[in-house]
Amino acid sequence: MNKRELIITIILAIICCTICLYVFWPQDYEYKSFMASPTTISFKEDTLQLGTILYNNEKLAVFYFTNTGAVPLLINNVRSSCDCTSVKWEKRPVNPGETGEIKVVFKPNSLGMFLKTIKVYCNTSEQIINLKLRGNVIEK
Repeated sequence: MNKRELIITIILAIICCTICLYVFWPQDYEYKSFMASPTTISFKEDTLQLGTILYNNEKLAVFYFTNTGAVPLLINNVRSSCDCTSVKWEKRPVNPGETGEIKVVFKPNSLGMFLKTIKVYCNTSEQIINLKLRGNVIEK
């Protein structure tokens, strides 16, 4: 085997290993690792009414929650249903009885009534909590 064939073989082996890891490695491995100790969470409101928003203006919404369980609450991920919504949360355990918040910035990119969903992945028995933003977008 010459040098060129050896390099091609190594590259193909690396590609095959990468594909196998992607296909067979559980994508939510980190998420499953902390599910052994579920807790409970209570949101002040799970649906926020943003009212009327002008097109292309940003609107901040904050979901307040409390860890009502007996073990620390771990929020693994928060995802929104569209690119027009960005989310931020403190990535630390929330101890029992403590409160926290999930900040959502909504920047509309279309007119009319909207309903956006934010999924919170955490160590509760439900595993995924659905939060919602509602409102109406108008032109100036």
